[in-house]
Amino acid sequence: KSMKEMQQLAVEVSKRSDAAVLLASKKEWKVVLMHCGKQYLHCGNLFKEHLGKYNGKGGGSEQSAQAVFADWSNMIGFYEHVGKVIHDK
Repeated sequence: KSMKEMQQLAVEVSKRSDAAVLLASKKEWKVVLMHCGKQYLHCGNLFKEHLGKYNGKGGGSEQSAQAVFADWSNMIGFYEHVGKVIHDK
């Protein structure tokens, strides 16, 4: 999926759920995180805190963030790390 398609999907899922939505694009090596506002999670700050460890670039706001990576291994590492951080909250 493209980033635009992932963002649209994340919006639709977050409208129907209180959970955070974390998606990754194998095609573009991008990650998006979004929630409807019922999470105690600042997406932009979370990305900013961890992106450097995975050579990613991006950012966002309280309810959504996006990032791009130079390669697959950094993208999937970041995706798995953020998934664990969200799960542990």
